[in-house]
Amino acid sequence: MKFLIPIVLFFSTNVYSHELSLDDVIISVKERFPLILALEQQLIDAEGSRKSAQGEFDLKWKSKATILQPGYYRTQRFESTLEKPLEFMGMNVYGGYRQGDGKFAIYDEKYETLNGGEIHSGFGLPLLRNREIDERRASLKSADIELNQASQDVELKKIYYVLKASEKYWTWVAYGQREKIARDLLGNAENRIYGLRERVKQGGLANIELVDNERSVLQRKEEAVQIARLFLQSSLELSLFLRDENGNPIVHGKTQLPKIHKGRFPKNFRLDKLLSKAYQNRPELKSLELEKKLIDVQLQLSENQLEPKLDVFMELSKDLGSGSNTNEQAELESGLVIEIPLQRRKAEGKLISNNAKLSKLSREIEFTKNKIKAEVQDAIFGLQNAAAQVEIIREELKLARQVESGERERFKAGESTILLVNLREVATADTAKREVTALAEYQMEEARLKAALGESW
Repeated sequence: MKFLIPIVLFFSTNVYSHELSLDDVIISVKERFPLILALEQQLIDAEGSRKSAQGEFDLKWKSKATILQPGYYRTQRFESTLEKPLEFMGMNVYGGYRQGDGKFAIYDEKYETLNGGEIHSGFGLPLLRNREIDERRASLKSADIELNQASQDVELKKIYYVLKASEKYWTWVAYGQREKIARDLLGNAENRIYGLRERVKQGGLANIELVDNERSVLQRKEEAVQIARLFLQSSLELSLFLRDENGNPIVHGKTQLPKIHKGRFPKNFRLDKLLSKAYQNRPELKSLELEKKLIDVQLQLSENQLEPKLDVFMELSKDLGSGSNTNEQAELESGLVIEIPLQRRKAEGKLISNNAKLSKLSREIEFTKNKIKAEVQDAIFGLQNAAAQVEIIREELKLARQVESGERERFKAGESTILLVNLREVATADTAKREVTALAEYQMEEARLKAALGESW
């Protein structure tokens, strides 16, 4: 045992100057745990997708130059336009400049401008199809929802890893406390050796009692070594979650061990309030609700495709400079574009598919709520059971200590044997170790309840 515990400190890359608390571990998990940092890349990925969807509404610049040579009609045309799709009502606005020089045929006279060119601006506005939603706005809405979903996925993993870290932490604390109990038990037997030898020399005690105590020392050393090994193993497992600022695992020894809470435990819980909190907080439920919104967007888009297309457009243009008097007046062009789908199987098929997805999702949401309720109830029962066990073991420990003390007094009076003293001490130590395990289990159940409620601390 004397060689095992220093190994823990040897592997330490950093040591807290104070008792290691659960908060220290949780902060480490949230800020430096590699798998959490890897998951946060999902958010960056989702943010990139959202920015890409926003790009559908980017300002666009188009330019075109045309030269017709040789031939009877020799012309040069140039046009440059800025276009901007808007989220508002699916409107599209544009404005630009064009110039046409040369001899134009009658059917191309619309390209002819004054020598200063022509400026123009206009818009297109859907009145039915694509008014409330279109592919671009649907993609943007979906990207927003998917970004939120990615955030919920990260939060779900945080809850999971915080729970696992909490379990490893309390396992580490329990083994550390049990190792201390084992060392104290060994110390009791070792501290008796001198006194027993003196009694044997004086003839007041049979030598077999001294031999039995030495056997007890060896037995307790073996147990202490075994527990020290388990403590080292729990320290290494905890180090996966506990890291320094550079992300390196920190392995802690017994000097950072805290005391386990030994206060009173709550026994009454309001299930209705806890369930309401869990339904509100749990990321997987939020993610399913977001998935429902995602399907709703696709439903709106499918319903949109069933509508006939009715767009209004308007363009105002004005020539600059001098030239043909037919181009001197400003012009306003407006009109309607009508498109009626005679067959709508694609949109109808998507409607059927999306409605089926919604129905499936509703059942998944219902099942998830049932699962959450079961987890909350199980965590409450686990807490109550753990608290009851602690209280029972505490009473047992009081009695065990009384019996141990009495047996030790009987041995001093010559009315007992070292074997009985050893049995009483071992019984007390075993009960003390069971108390530590029960207290750690209570803390784990408390962590499981927090996880069931959707809390990541």
